[in-house]
Amino acid sequence: MTGKIKKVSIIIPCFNTEQFLEDTIKSVLNQTFKKFDLYLIDNGSTDKSLSIMKKYKLIDPRILIIKYKNKTPKGKSINNLLKKIKTKWVAIIDADDIFFKDKINKQVKFLEKNKNVKLLSCLGKYTL
Repeated sequence: MTGKIKKVSIIIPCFNTEQFLEDTIKSVLNQTFKKFDLYLIDNGSTDKSLSIMKKYKLIDPRILIIKYKNKTPKGKSINNLLKKIKTKWVAIIDADDIFFKDKINKQVKFLEKNKNVKLLSCLGKYTL
């Protein structure tokens, strides 16, 4: 890929994580890198996770919701979505995690400078 990275797809798979989901979504929406689509996958939640997703979809047009009727394995739902996503770069975050506000920006800059890199990860920081 040459030039600047135009857009990143971010995926949050979710199953019954209503107590964390809002903070996770906010951490993505507050990224310093703004050119992304946010895919929220509801893997058949029976709590209020889908309601939280719908609330944020009304706030931000970059959000897309994928809803599974029945409980669906996280890997299966992510793989199904990856087949449809058009962007080269994808970030996945669990529904009970948060991104630091400059995470995507730092990773995009690194990828733009290091064209030979095909996969990028990072260390986590645990907070209680």
